[in-house]
Amino acid sequence: MLQSSLMWAVIFVYFPVTFLNSPVQAYENPRLSKQDASKQEKISINSNNFKSKSPLFITLHPQQITLSEEETNILKEWINNASLSGQNIHIYSYATPPINRLNITKKSVLHNTIRKSFNRAVEVKKFLEDQGVLETQITLHAIEPVDKIPRDQLHITIKN
Repeated sequence: MLQSSLMWAVIFVYFPVTFLNSPVQAYENPRLSKQDASKQEKISINSNNFKSKSPLFITLHPQQITLSEEETNILKEWINNASLSGQNIHIYSYATPPINRLNITKKSVLHNTIRKSFNRAVEVKKFLEDQGVLETQITLHAIEPVDKIPRDQLHITIKN
């Protein structure tokens, strides 16, 4: 499990950083003849689009729904480092099921857990909208618990 986590950390952190530091090259279409050089397309990549594509992970207390001041500061910094124009933000919210609750069915436990994770995602969405992100750019995902693994966290990522 640890090796798998390290592998994903390398993929999501090392590779984007490596590609960000590479110089931008123009591409010329070799299929066009030299006489049609005026028609050749040159494609350049704007490095500002790739400022920060790394996901943000925020770990929460099992009973916490709202964001603390420290977490809002982390989120503000992430927004400032990310280029959000035309990008979609996906918020994946996880919650741990309640432990040692008597007289509660499995269905109720699942419902309460998904509701808690959804409420957390809604809090982040409200904060992002207050920071100027459009509502149409934000997608919420309330993830149900799996195998009673404690995962009280938010995973916020940018996708095209």
